[in-house]
Amino acid sequence: DYGFGNIGDAKSLVKADLSSNDIQSFNGIGAATSLKELYLDDSYFFGPMADELFDLTGLRVLHMQFSGVKGSIPEKLGQLQEMKNLNLYGNEMVGSIPAVIGVL
Repeated sequence: DYGFGNIGDAKSLVKADLSSNDIQSFNGIGAATSLKELYLDDSYFFGPMADELFDLTGLRVLHMQFSGVKGSIPEKLGQLQEMKNLNLYGNEMVGSIPAVIGVL
């Protein structure tokens, strides 16, 4: 299970482009509290967006195009008040877009 391990040790990390790799888990991502931009395109999650992702309250950009994400778009995305760019294209998302996304 490839995840984010000790990413929280990188206290000044503001941008991470981990696209096109074998990451399969969100485990550990919540510790990267300094992140502003996160690119996870073409990854292998194959499940819902994990709650740990919503600990990144300063996140401005989240790209998860073709990352195997399944399920509904979580209401918890509203916790990411700094979000300016969200890309979930090419995933198996179902349901409606939460209204809270419209005010970000």
